[in-house]
Amino acid sequence: MATSAGDEGGRTAGEAGSARPLRQRSLRELVGLLSADAQALVKQEVALVRGRAEEAGRAVGRGTAMLAAAAGLALFAAAVLTAGIVLALGEFMPGWLAAVIVAAVYALVAAVLGQRGRTVLEREAAPKLRETTASIKEDVEWIKNRRNADAS
Repeated sequence: MATSAGDEGGRTAGEAGSARPLRQRSLRELVGLLSADAQALVKQEVALVRGRAEEAGRAVGRGTAMLAAAAGLALFAAAVLTAGIVLALGEFMPGWLAAVIVAAVYALVAAVLGQRGRTVLEREAAPKLRETTASIKEDVEWIKNRRNADAS
């Protein structure tokens, strides 16, 4: 059980207002305290999930912005440079071949930028969501074990 800051004698958050030790409590009171502590834990987990989701959302936003910037830059670069490069290469080879070569180079650059944006998303957002899921699973398992122990 989590103890509140400032509590003395190992009292839990659910019994912070009472001076009686746990050993002097009835089973009904102890179950009530356990229920209150479990509710507090769930509320704290929800707050933690919310915070982690916000962090993940910010990471997704940054990664998405990078992907959008990559796409926009690839489009502008292609629009501005394509004509000039094709014309320059057209001096040494047929125009159609120059256009194919320029398109292939642009596709390669766009693929590299897209992969980097994807890496940012996977590196920053996914681990935070996995940590949150693992934490919630641990708490649910703790509550189940506690309930089973109390029932026997």
